[in-house]
Amino acid sequence: MVTTPTETCNRCTRPSIPGSNRCEACRASDNRSATKRRAKRIEATLCLRCGKNPPTSKRYCDDCLKLYADLRQNEKQAAFNQYGGSCACCKEDRPVFLTIDHIEGGGNQHRKTIKTKTGNSFYRWLRQNGYPEGYRVLCWNCNCAFGLFGACPHQQDTLQSITPTVAAELHSRSQ
Repeated sequence: MVTTPTETCNRCTRPSIPGSNRCEACRASDNRSATKRRAKRIEATLCLRCGKNPPTSKRYCDDCLKLYADLRQNEKQAAFNQYGGSCACCKEDRPVFLTIDHIEGGGNQHRKTIKTKTGNSFYRWLRQNGYPEGYRVLCWNCNCAFGLFGACPHQQDTLQSITPTVAAELHSRSQ
């Protein structure tokens, strides 16, 4: 359930944490309660989210796994939509082929700086930071070509301006 943040805690009426419906004391209490609940569910081998019996050797029941998969997919699609919804190079628009690209490069170093890996944690970081500029949607093929060669075979004009060796390599790989 998504709630709109308020200025006062909706449990005790103290000032809430910016962007939250809880004050620091109530949030800490919620966290302690959640930690205790999680420990009990782990001990009882129940779903960590809802408390149902999950399939053997899983931490979450099928309903919660589907819920989390849907949430991850929605986060990813929201990021793609914010940056144009299709590959900036070849216009591929099937989400299974798309990824977010750092326009100026340096994605690996940036992810280390913000202490996130890839995928959903990065999409979440983009959302929490207001979908900052400097990113674009690329399909995996175009992203790999930009990363390896600095240009994509779809961009013939760019290929003419790069070194003949790289241009020949790109051309031979695109055949």
